Amino acid sequence: SLTLSFDTRDNRLFPTSGHYHVVATELAGKWLGSELDFYRFNVNLHYYKPLFWKLVLKLNGRLGYITSSNPNGVPLAERFFPGGIYTLRGFQYRSLGPQVDIPNNGSDPFSPGSSFPIGGNKQVILNVEIEFPIFPQAGLKGVLFADAGNAWGHSENFFYVNNPEDKIPDAYLMGSGRRIKPPLGMYYSFGFGFRWYSPIGLLRFEWGIPITKRRPDDRAIQFEFTIGAF
Repeated sequence: SLTLSFDTRDNRLFPTSGHYHVVATELAGKWLGSELDFYRFNVNLHYYKPLFWKLVLKLNGRLGYITSSNPNGVPLAERFFPGGIYTLRGFQYRSLGPQVDIPNNGSDPFSPGSSFPIGGNKQVILNVEIEFPIFPQAGLKGVLFADAGNAWGHSENFFYVNNPEDKIPDAYLMGSGRRIKPPLGMYYSFGFGFRWYSPIGLLRFEWGIPITKRRPDDRAIQFEFTIGAF
């Protein structure tokens, strides 16, 4: 693996201004003694800017691509699975990207099926945040955010460009439930949360609301909690 980074943040743990950009490549092959065979390329872009009233604007962008010379394709465990508090809030963990329908009863191929995520070999993730102080003395802050992104399979292009419309999965609009194709080939959400810089680390409590649902019965709001920075 090889990683190049550019960092001008004013604080590595609690940044309020500056840039943090990372370009990383990873190579695995049998000639290296690996059981897996793939090549991965990632670009992560982060930008922080202080605004008025101690508000902080945070922008995150993530681009990923992985390929393999193996006839079976990219190993399942190495693919991209967006969804969840570290990628697209408002969606269940690892729920976005290519999926296949499998029967619920493995012994009956005609039984009702359900979707099983198989991940993609390309992904784009975009996050916009406004962070603001609530109780600075205790390290308590609030956040408003908007997320967008998706993952695409080997036979799909970024943003479904030039892919047949019948091969593009549906999305369902918040509120009306109207079925549409994902705008620009991505899924969208917004929400709010609280962050407490506690003695044991950063605690994040965030509620995400999907604007375009993957399935009509997806939750209208998704709560997530974690310990650690973005």
